[in-house]
Amino acid sequence: MADASVPITVGAQDQSPLQYVLVSDRFLQQLRTASASRPPATVEQGASTHAEALAMFNAITRATTTPSTHGTYDDLVGDNAAYAARVTRLEDDLTRERAISARLATLEGPGHGHEPKPEDIPDPDDFDGTRANLRPFLTKLRLKIAGNATRFPNVQHQLRYAFGFLKGDAYATIEPHLVNDRLNFATLDEFTQVLKMAFGDPDEPRTAALELERLRQTNKEFSRYYADFQRLMAIVNYDERAKRDALERGLNKELKSALTFQDTPDDETFLQFVARVNRLDNRIRAYA
Repeated sequence: MADASVPITVGAQDQSPLQYVLVSDRFLQQLRTASASRPPATVEQGASTHAEALAMFNAITRATTTPSTHGTYDDLVGDNAAYAARVTRLEDDLTRERAISARLATLEGPGHGHEPKPEDIPDPDDFDGTRANLRPFLTKLRLKIAGNATRFPNVQHQLRYAFGFLKGDAYATIEPHLVNDRLNFATLDEFTQVLKMAFGDPDEPRTAALELERLRQTNKEFSRYYADFQRLMAIVNYDERAKRDALERGLNKELKSALTFQDTPDDETFLQFVARVNRLDNRIRAYA
């Protein structure tokens, strides 16, 4: 409650939210008593002074009071302080939440929840001894077993799983190693070495290089041609310049012609070149 003995002034330029001061009943009563007890010089002057005092009193009352539901000046000050404290607490809570979110993001980075689930890793295709299919079979086999450690807790579990995908000549090659429901291999690598010796290419890099020399896009989409190219690149050891030359050599005439009308950026990487060729191929086919 504002004390009547302390002057309270709200300037016309005051921009604070507390622009209207509640005047206490005590102050208003003192003002009413003072205006009524001042002795007038004459009756007419007394009436005039009394009327002016009442008018001033009513004006002050209207300008400085609000309905009782709005509370007192001290109530408003208290509410303002409580609001400021609440804002401070919310800001502190937000800071803590951001710190927790940053920590969770770190924990969920590589190696924490983004690896594929075991059931999402595809099984290898059956292998019948066809040489071209050996490398894809072994690659998928390793990925499946590595991603399912709980499903294959020991070597025999791994070997039995791999053996289940063999058929034809491949099955006939491994079947003699099955004794008393156990495969006589100490590791999965021994199992794969037997398959490589029987069905693998003794000079795989040279064979892949020769196949690259013959590889052509012809009328295939660039994406299909590039998939065959990548399969061979996984075998040979080419640097970026050699890979680019080999890829460009096998492109069809339309793409080679389109490339002659484009400048090659000095800092273009092999993958950027691949992306540029793929865009060209898509545009050519869209307008064909």
